[in-house]
Amino acid sequence: MEEPEEAPADATPEVYTPPPKPMGRPKAHDLPIPWVRVRSASSGHQLFKRMLGEVDPKARPGDMVAVYDRSDAPYGVALYNPKSLIALRLLTRGIGKFDADAFFADRIGTAVDFRRKTLGLDATSDAYRIVHDQGDGLPGLVVDRYGDCIALEFYSLGMYKAASRIEKALKAHYPTARFFHRASPHTMSMEGFNLKPNLEPARG
Repeated sequence: MEEPEEAPADATPEVYTPPPKPMGRPKAHDLPIPWVRVRSASSGHQLFKRMLGEVDPKARPGDMVAVYDRSDAPYGVALYNPKSLIALRLLTRGIGKFDADAFFADRIGTAVDFRRKTLGLDATSDAYRIVHDQGDGLPGLVVDRYGDCIALEFYSLGMYKAASRIEKALKAHYPTARFFHRASPHTMSMEGFNLKPNLEPARG
């Protein structure tokens, strides 16, 4: 049996060099919203502060952001809030040509259709839950109907900042609705916003 060939005494052992980490704006990013790069992923819809990597300098708390993984592959669109322990709340898996108004119109439309057509709630009641957080693909938001009064309860800064878009989407299904906003003191403290309970004045 032949002896294995010995390496020369002056040979330098090969050392694995990882590819350079992406820096700056992801090459695939072409949306008019800020971007965030994450260091690690999650199987759920919540990503925590420790998972964040590089963040677009233009990103502000409560913004909708395009999320990319550490290899710059599209990860999703999320509500961003570095002040919260939950720094990213995923709205979508994948990015595509994300449009916020179309997103809310679609998710709320699906939620309303489920209550009306599948559950038949309008035939028996005018008081029911329209949106239940992540169960309807709208993390950080609960919407309840009480006749013509619709209550929006916010559990995230991002949903609070999207209130006008949410109301617009709901108006398409409940045109006579008046809107009430609420959030717990704990949520406002953790998420970094201040909301005084409000109710639109009754129309004459």
